[in-house]
Amino acid sequence: MTEQQNTSTESPSTDQPGTSRAFELLLEDHREVLERLADARGEVRGADRIRRCEALRAVIAHHLEVEERVLYPQLRTQAGMQAVVKRLVAQHQEIRDASSVLADAAAPGEVHERALTRLAACLERHFTLEESELSSRLAQSTGADDDALALEIEAARSQSRGAYGVG
Repeated sequence: MTEQQNTSTESPSTDQPGTSRAFELLLEDHREVLERLADARGEVRGADRIRRCEALRAVIAHHLEVEERVLYPQLRTQAGMQAVVKRLVAQHQEIRDASSVLADAAAPGEVHERALTRLAACLERHFTLEESELSSRLAQSTGADDDALALEIEAARSQSRGAYGVG
């Protein structure tokens, strides 16, 4: 089997044995965020740029909410994870700060471009830390524990998507 090359708009493949369903859901969300980011960074102007930035902000808000409501509380109960979760939550604030500039529809295009560049860097740092730290932790979950966490994540995703109009 050949290893897929990781690009700035792709997360690692989850087709490996031992990958938890909860981790697969996390990676799906990462891919969706990165796809929306690429879409927002495309050659668009005016109302289309604003619409794409709004869609990006919505999918980011949805993703961060699900992590903070479901995933991180569960991880905080595991030995040695409190400091990691604290870093991840701090990164969430950096992501929120970076994406807030995109809400200003009146901002010039170059302001949005700088904001998207900053946001891309924040997301890359966050996803890299999250994927490296959580893959082994979530893979250690037993079948029933992983299934319960995955169901909880899916329920939170559905609820959050309804709130943000994402999906």
